[in-house]
Amino acid sequence: MGAVSALCAALTDKNATVRANAAFALAEIGFAGAGSQLIALLTDEDQWVRKSAAKALGILRVHQAEPALRLALNDVSEPVRRNAERSLQQLSDKR
Repeated sequence: MGAVSALCAALTDKNATVRANAAFALAEIGFAGAGSQLIALLTDEDQWVRKSAAKALGILRVHQAEPALRLALNDVSEPVRRNAERSLQQLSDKR
């Protein structure tokens, strides 16, 4: 559980690369408990943090993220929009 705590803390790091990598790492280990923090990152100032958060929310199938992901479809960053779209598809996938 130490790694999860460290990764959750890293979501608020000053360094955008740290935040982005922490978001993706939480998805990779399957920790859906960070869903609300990841949703908040969809409005981060850095496009790569927003992209990682959007991707992580789909991987983790955080259904409460659907409204925020729909808003992210209008993000100025194409990678964010693409990952938000993919995540929404993952949330609607019944498999």
